Amino acid sequence: FLEKPKFAIQDNHHITKVTENLFSKEEVCQGMEGTVDLALFGSPPFILEYDLMAPNGHISTKKIQVATKYASLKLPNQIPGEYITTIKAIFDGNYGESDIHFREHQSELIIKQTVHPIPDVAFADGGKTLRACAANVDQISFLEPINLKFLQGESPFSITFSVYHESTSRTDQYTIDNIDSENFSFEKLYEGMKLGNHAITIDSVVDANGCVNSLISGPRNQILVSITDAPKIHILDPSTEYCVGDYVAYQLNGVAPFMIKYEFNGIPLKSKERSSQFVRLASEPGIISITSLQDSSSQCIVDFTNPKLKSEFDDLSLNIHPIPSVTVSQGNYVTEDIREGDQAEVIFSFEGTPPFSLTYVRTEETDGKHGKRRSQVVETHKVTDIYSHEYKVITSLQGTYEAIEITDAYCFAKNDLFFNN
Repeated sequence: FLEKPKFAIQDNHHITKVTENLFSKEEVCQGMEGTVDLALFGSPPFILEYDLMAPNGHISTKKIQVATKYASLKLPNQIPGEYITTIKAIFDGNYGESDIHFREHQSELIIKQTVHPIPDVAFADGGKTLRACAANVDQISFLEPINLKFLQGESPFSITFSVYHESTSRTDQYTIDNIDSENFSFEKLYEGMKLGNHAITIDSVVDANGCVNSLISGPRNQILVSITDAPKIHILDPSTEYCVGDYVAYQLNGVAPFMIKYEFNGIPLKSKERSSQFVRLASEPGIISITSLQDSSSQCIVDFTNPKLKSEFDDLSLNIHPIPSVTVSQGNYVTEDIREGDQAEVIFSFEGTPPFSLTYVRTEETDGKHGKRRSQVVETHKVTDIYSHEYKVITSLQGTYEAIEITDAYCFAKNDLFFNN
């Protein structure tokens, strides 16, 4: 008898033998060409007959003629899913298709292959313009989220983005890994953005199966980010030391109205200002600090508690100093009756921050009109550079000693009752 034709699948690392008549072909991505290589035995030419079942269940019967002892079956890959190829029969020059007895005794061989879909990802708000504040591009809580929609593919994804900076005509590329519906570090795309417009485009995506899609730019694959200038605030007169009773004034730059959050002695407060100035009366000593500023332009918020803005936070903080005070021998004034040849000690005690300057007077009672007695200033003294909280005057002159003005390192106070009289 003449040798009957037969075939064998050529061994390689792309195909695995599951059973004697079942093989599993390596999984591929949609659009990637795949083949099964066969070695043929018998007398050429050969005819190979096989069925192909598509993922939708449709079966088509195919035949190929081969003149050599090697054949390659092309496997379809345009539609994702599982394909089943069943090789039903082989014929050669000695045993033809008309040999019914030979056909009935051939064993079928099955090859299965899974085709993975090409991953497809788009911006959920493709074509939209997002807005952010220049001061907040490194604070995720202030950023508009960039959302994605996953149309096809197996998560997690690795996505490459291009960011075109309009002001410099420079393009940066960022690849972000391990992206899925729950995890996407979108804040990385905001890194380094300055004032102006920035176009973010999805360039390519790789899914968990290793399938790649280099996307064609279009509205759904691009969004714009507009970075607006942050509102600004500064102390109107930063060289001034502020005391209780003074008005503290800040200059505002931006689009009114402004929302200012601040603290006074640790108590959080806020104020809405419709003008370009923020003014407050310093009613008591303490620290006033600006914690955040928001204007009406894109709801731009500057958070001065951000450690990166510590310098600005410190520059905007003011220490409201207490008003200095003075007592004379533990009272407002002291009257000394001194015998001739004796001396007395007048003690001025201060509260405040040294050095102090003191102006005091000595008055004596004199006869006025209609026999009324009145006080008359007979001496005025000014003493400067007092670094102690106490100042003593040794005197042999009788009269009333009274402090009328005092200045410490920061603030000034005067005796209004004395000057009004």
